[in-house]
Amino acid sequence: LKVSLQKDPVNTVKAMHKEIKQLVDKKVFKPVFHKNIPIKFHRSIVSTVTNIKDKFDENGNVSSIKCRICANGSQLDKSLYKDLSCPTIATESLMILFADAAADRREFRSIDIEGAYLECNMVEEVYMSLSGRVLYELLSLYPHMKKFLHNGTLYVRLLKALYGLPMSGYLWYVKLKNVLLNLNYKMSKCDECVFINKSNCNNVRKIGIHGDDILVFCNNIESVDKECKLIGSNFTNYKVSDNNNFKHLGMIINRNSNRDVNITMDKYILDILKEYNITKSSKYPHDSKLFAKDESECVSEDMRRKFHSTVYKLLFIAKRSRPDILMNVSYLSSYINECTQEKYDYLIKLLQYLNSSMGRGITFIGGKSVDLRIYADASFMSHNDLYSRSGIIVVSSGGIILSKSSKQTILTMSSTESELVSLYSAISISNALYSKCLSFNIECRKPVIYQDNRNVIEMINRTKPYELSKKHVTLKYYSIHQSIKEREADVEWCPTDKMVADIATKPLMGDLFYNIVNKIVPIISVKNISK
Repeated sequence: LKVSLQKDPVNTVKAMHKEIKQLVDKKVFKPVFHKNIPIKFHRSIVSTVTNIKDKFDENGNVSSIKCRICANGSQLDKSLYKDLSCPTIATESLMILFADAAADRREFRSIDIEGAYLECNMVEEVYMSLSGRVLYELLSLYPHMKKFLHNGTLYVRLLKALYGLPMSGYLWYVKLKNVLLNLNYKMSKCDECVFINKSNCNNVRKIGIHGDDILVFCNNIESVDKECKLIGSNFTNYKVSDNNNFKHLGMIINRNSNRDVNITMDKYILDILKEYNITKSSKYPHDSKLFAKDESECVSEDMRRKFHSTVYKLLFIAKRSRPDILMNVSYLSSYINECTQEKYDYLIKLLQYLNSSMGRGITFIGGKSVDLRIYADASFMSHNDLYSRSGIIVVSSGGIILSKSSKQTILTMSSTESELVSLYSAISISNALYSKCLSFNIECRKPVIYQDNRNVIEMINRTKPYELSKKHVTLKYYSIHQSIKEREADVEWCPTDKMVADIATKPLMGDLFYNIVNKIVPIISVKNISK
């Protein structure tokens, strides 16, 4: 707040006044005399936190300033409250909805409920104190509240679920859920943030929610607009996005005439690059020695914390638009508590690679089959402690809905065993995603799992396996065999040069790397690359 007031005092104060007026108009709180606050609440009075955020236009210039006045919920004893969690849509569920929209060329928009939490009535009794610049601006707009001052502080009782309170997210979810249920939506059994309305079999409507961001999917744009208006009418103010280009949860969603769904996160990436002042470029996010033994010294605590924060920001990106960096991010995440100089250098190299590959993202192709194709691979003894690494990539409508890269937890004695471990995980993922598709009213065939090791495919079709080194591996074999026997999924061979999951198992270089990169994260925005 202080920085913003120094940089742009006029617009910062305007943003504060807009936020304060919203709180008063929505009757978020009522002033109380300090003497009337029950003694049992004196120690739990929360203070305010004022967040100022710059809003940018398409050219990267500051277009406006947004102010949000929150409660400091960390001052409350969370053990005293029952319901605190606010569910959000799973990333793979969101990607399935995008893939389905592309496959059937369905239309969708995003609804943003302005001051969503402020629509919810408080259940618990919570008091808050206002002081400093926020109080000064509040009294300049509403001088009649001065009579409630106590030692220069204004005390209020919260009547609405103010942002920052630990129970606000849950209260909002319950309210939105009830609104959707009253509109004949049914909650999916596989994701409590996906709602389906099948009252019109010719136009099944689907909703995906993440906090106060709501995605509405319908067969045509007229139905989308009608549904947005119907849902938005239950709240004070709401905004509806464009249907061809809009931002959602850090992702830029773009659609073309073929109704492809293109997802990039260039703005999010640029913010990270600016933080590190990255100007150089790297052709690869790693070198061939990524998994080699590390004997470098640990970095300072400040660098470690920065490393920790950045790795998880990159994980957010990798899961939503850049699966080509997932293996690197997953590997670096195992060093967040003990970051060495070598690992920090690999982080910088990864950022330089992102700097050279702006404009890449995930594309779900309009009209392409929504059937699930799962690629499972493993790299035998790839780590310096001789553990193997699994990689799984799930494709639907030509785009990736889920990717996974992880070090195997058991020591395998052959490449066949390591592939079995990876295939076991793929079967589990296949069952879960197929169940989600059916729950989301998506018609698709049973998933096909692709494997490039013929020995594995031959083994799982046998009544008994070859001799395996560990009971854990043998157990996984019998589980896979049972799944195949019961037709839960089909396992087919694919040549190694078609195995896109290879990029999630080891540091590929040269054509091997870029042949896969160009398939899973094609260049979507040439404009962003030129920038």
